[in-house]
Amino acid sequence: MARSYIDITKTIQKGMKRYPTDPDVKISEFKSIKKGSSCNMLVLSFGSHTGTHIDAPCHILKRAKPLDGIRIEDLICKVAVRDRKKPLSGDFFKKAKKRKIKGVLLKGKKPLTLGEANIMVKNGMRLVGTESMSIESSRDKTHPVHHLLLRKGIIIIENIDLKKAKPGIYRLICLPLRLKGADGAPCRAVLAHD
Repeated sequence: MARSYIDITKTIQKGMKRYPTDPDVKISEFKSIKKGSSCNMLVLSFGSHTGTHIDAPCHILKRAKPLDGIRIEDLICKVAVRDRKKPLSGDFFKKAKKRKIKGVLLKGKKPLTLGEANIMVKNGMRLVGTESMSIESSRDKTHPVHHLLLRKGIIIIENIDLKKAKPGIYRLICLPLRLKGADGAPCRAVLAHD
């Protein structure tokens, strides 16, 4: 039986929603076959946290590892898509451990609390994703949730699109642009039915 996939990546395009303090997305024509060039080519300009993206530890932490320090095997793993309306309890994580689930993708834009982040750390999660542009409330400029997760080596994926993904267990494939020393990068994120 053929495996089915769900693309959970936001399309990068002009005018797309972005974090208020991030740079605009600019896409312009550099070469055009219509205008006599031998090929088509675009010039792309946007921040490293545009669209669906990964936060590297050095995004928030001093002297922490950059994006190219994240192991590829941590970006291809078994995850649970979880409705944000349901609380993240220790009970859920006990079941997740038995099923060898390494990460949680949160369906809904409710920010992750520090308490919930602590539960994830205690239960050995390696990855967390959110549909929101930030994993935590933007009102707290000290970024306690980012600090805790990234310090403990938990990968953060932000601005995913889970509209087509029902709560359940999936295989996640999430590969960022391979940028040397980057604090984060846009990625292509796909779910496969496990």
